[in-house]
Amino acid sequence: MVIRNDLSSFMVTRVNQSTFAITEDDRFGEHPVLYAKLYPDRPVLVLSDTGLNAPHKRSRNAQYTEIRRFLEECPVPPNDNQPLNPGGQKQYVIIISHCHYDHIYGLPAFYEQGHAIAPPIIVSSLTGKHFVSHDIYTHSLAKFRNLPRIEYKPTDFVADDTDLVVKAGKLTSREFSTPDDIDTTNLGITIFNTPGHVPDEIAWYDQAERHLYVGDSIYETGDAHGIPGIYPGPIIFPKEGDWVTYVESMKHLLSFVQTTNLDGNTGENARVMLGAAHNTISVDAEEAIQDVLDFLTRVGKGEVPITKRETTRGEEYCRWDDGGRFGVGAPLRLCEEYRKHNSYTVSGWRN
Repeated sequence: MVIRNDLSSFMVTRVNQSTFAITEDDRFGEHPVLYAKLYPDRPVLVLSDTGLNAPHKRSRNAQYTEIRRFLEECPVPPNDNQPLNPGGQKQYVIIISHCHYDHIYGLPAFYEQGHAIAPPIIVSSLTGKHFVSHDIYTHSLAKFRNLPRIEYKPTDFVADDTDLVVKAGKLTSREFSTPDDIDTTNLGITIFNTPGHVPDEIAWYDQAERHLYVGDSIYETGDAHGIPGIYPGPIIFPKEGDWVTYVESMKHLLSFVQTTNLDGNTGENARVMLGAAHNTISVDAEEAIQDVLDFLTRVGKGEVPITKRETTRGEEYCRWDDGGRFGVGAPLRLCEEYRKHNSYTVSGWRN
């Protein structure tokens, strides 16, 4: 643990030269991982997700338990004991991986400009725009945690395979800017719409660091990384998930990663790495995506045992786990639809 619980409910590790992973020690045991990317020569901070602002009892009396105040005031050892955004002067570009409560309930603190040079940019999925624009209280799962309602206000819905460029404090298309524009910053980030876990899931790729961040689409099971109480569970799909769509999204990312790996230079940082919104911070992206696709194939073929059954939101909900790198929890219906789509025949499958 890098930051003591009496100082903050957020724990920080450096991912690469420009990016920090921030794990929230929250009262629900979700332990979401946020990412903050710094630009030393530009007044911008990219933040992936905002957490909950809901500290665990061991951290609730800490000095910094709200994400924006943490970013602007709390000294961070891996950042030379300086806050990540001192005084809040850098503009926030917030990428929301998806709308589940453990990733968005810190968002209202960023709706005001504060001391930043420009108002925040809040990025969500264009593919999932309808999903997040209707009944966000249910779709965020906040309803089932009895959380208060919040406003969910993305400023920009971004299409698949879009590079983020900021001009005069707002997102713009790359074709409407030039590198010589003094008020233009190409963030070097590509957004991918990756529905499947939920309809509004997105991933983003850091071109300079060769690091892909995938939200809740992929994360490893049960690796605490030295953090007390970290979420140990499987990849969770709510009833709004879709395994058929998920596999197509992951294949799209896999193709991108394989091509990028082939185009990369040889050396330590040649291969694309992957970070997730839980547990997994930096692993080989191609291997992780291929492994999770292989695991889901084995689940569909009935080769992975169901280790838990329960009823959740009116549906039979199962957990598949064989003690390997990944586990999956989802409504049984999602597996049945996926199996039917792929014409898998499973002996003894209970319909």
